[in-house]
Amino acid sequence: MKPKTQETRKFEKEYEEWIRSAARDVASGLRKLEPARIKNIMGFYEKCSRNPSSMYEEIQSERERVQGLVDLKGVILLTTEAVIFSPSIFTQRESYFDYAIAMNRRYYLDSWFTIITINKAYLRLASDTMLKYTLLHELYQKEMYEIRLKEGLRLFKPEEKRLINLEAKRKSIDVSGITEEELLREIELMLSLTTTFPLVPKPFAETCLFRYLEENLDKLKGLGNKSSLDSDEKIGKTLYSDFIDWIDFSLEAYRLFLGELKRELDFTYLEYGYG
Repeated sequence: MKPKTQETRKFEKEYEEWIRSAARDVASGLRKLEPARIKNIMGFYEKCSRNPSSMYEEIQSERERVQGLVDLKGVILLTTEAVIFSPSIFTQRESYFDYAIAMNRRYYLDSWFTIITINKAYLRLASDTMLKYTLLHELYQKEMYEIRLKEGLRLFKPEEKRLINLEAKRKSIDVSGITEEELLREIELMLSLTTTFPLVPKPFAETCLFRYLEENLDKLKGLGNKSSLDSDEKIGKTLYSDFIDWIDFSLEAYRLFLGELKRELDFTYLEYGYG
């Protein structure tokens, strides 16, 4: 593991402060739910803490539907109960989150693996057009980040992330043919899911996804792609090394998140038998 720089330590300290604050906001939302639903969500959090890869599972009944909407050749499709959240790239206000009911990631483990995850309820409730729009948005963002990575590894600033997000959104609206009415319904559905499903910090969700890939690598090897250029291979090895160094922090940050949730929900725990 690489020694941490002063800049890295500063970032981690600031992120830990943010994740505690985020946990308090999440707990505030949980208190509005029925006790049985709170218990179910907390059970999900605990399960993922013990076994991170359990956050994801293969898409079964909806696989043909999803693959029929866009070209997903070579893409690993997974589903999860979680809605992913992260500090907003659209506002500087601490209590504002960016939510994701779908997530696209590309990991390197001797080969490149592209994975798209989708929230279970969204997959069930979204129309075909809404789902196609969401999948295209993830794929277009993937393409844009890959193009920029070929220019050299670097951190993406919030402004650049915003531009990528907005450009991918514009393209996915055009290609999917989603109407303004459906787009509004898509936003309403996503916001509804953020109030009733487990909200999981993005770094932990990424770590869980990496663990899933590691544990299922033998089964998924046929979906990996070898680097076509030496430069791609170098980028892949660097990304792998950086991510391995990041995993411990993401696990620690999640434990902070879960611990703060438990403290905030102490009365609920005592009343309904969690603790």
